[in-house]
Formats: sequence, C-alpha cells, structure tokens
Amino acid sequence: MFAALYLQGVLVKFLFFSLTLILISGCSSTPSNNYDGFNSAHDACYSFIYGKNDVIKSYDKAFKWCEIGSNKEKNNSSTTLLAELYLLGNGVEKNILKATELYIKSANTGHTHAQLMIYYIYHIESPELASDKQKKIALKYLKSSAKSGNKKAIKMLSKYNKSFKQDK
Repeated sequence: MFAALYLQGVLVKFLFFSLTLILISGCSSTPSNNYDGFNSAHDACYSFIYGKNDVIKSYDKAFKWCEIGSNKEKNNSSTTLLAELYLLGNGVEKNILKATELYIKSANTGHTHAQLMIYYIYHIESPELASDKQKKIALKYLKSSAKSGNKKAIKMLSKYNKSFKQDK
C-alpha cells in the first residue's frame, strides 16, 4: 500500500513538472531565432525585398536575410532572391556574374524561376557573358522550367521557338 501511494506521488510530481515545462515553453514571448519577427530568414528576405507582411522595403535588410536564408538555411528561394539583388544592384553592388552563379546554384536543384533567369541573362540581358555551350545549357533550363509549369518560362520559350523558326 505504501509503495502504491509513493508511486502515485512520484507520478503526480512528474506530471506537474511536465505540464509546467510545456506551459513555460509554449508561452515564451521571445522566438528561438531572431528573424526581425519572421519565422525564417527566407520569410524576412522576401518581405523586405517586396515590402510585404507590413514591412517597409529595405534592400539592405533583404540582402542580410537572403544571405542567411541561402547560406545557413540552404533555402533555394532565398538563393534565387539573393541573385535578384545582385542582378539589379539592390542592397549590394550590381554583379551579374555573382547573380548568375547564384541562379545556377538554385537552378541545379530544380528552382524553376532560377532556371528561367539563367536563360534571361545568357540570351537577353548579357549574352556576351555566355559561350555557345552555356547558351545551350540555359535553353535546357528554360525548357525544364516551362515543363514544370512556370508561366513566364512557357511564354519565353514560345518566343524563342517563334524566333528560331523565323531564323531558318
């Protein structure tokens, strides 16, 4: 009888301790990671680039969070947005080569917008940067992006096919 009461007491203390821990951790007012109030570096990156989620556009903050999202979180969308900042020179000095490098990194994982942008850079924005081999690879990326349903890629591929037919 004494053993049963002792075990009940231990069980009650364990349950009380467990419930206390759950309540304390669930009601914490400080997030475990500080992302300027966002759930992830990528969310902050996106919001500061486009002025979404009740924040004012800030390319400097966007650059900071996109770098963290790309490098620490390994988020391909953050890498693609970081490439956009380099391509446009927003929050960082314009650097098309760095932008291209980042787009390729994301494109190789299947990021359809990055695939589209490689084609855009090598065929439209700065064709002088690309060899014929790189342009062919960029076209493959564009086709992959279109095949995945990217509407901009489908439209761009359609324009490419029309100009290709006219050249023949």
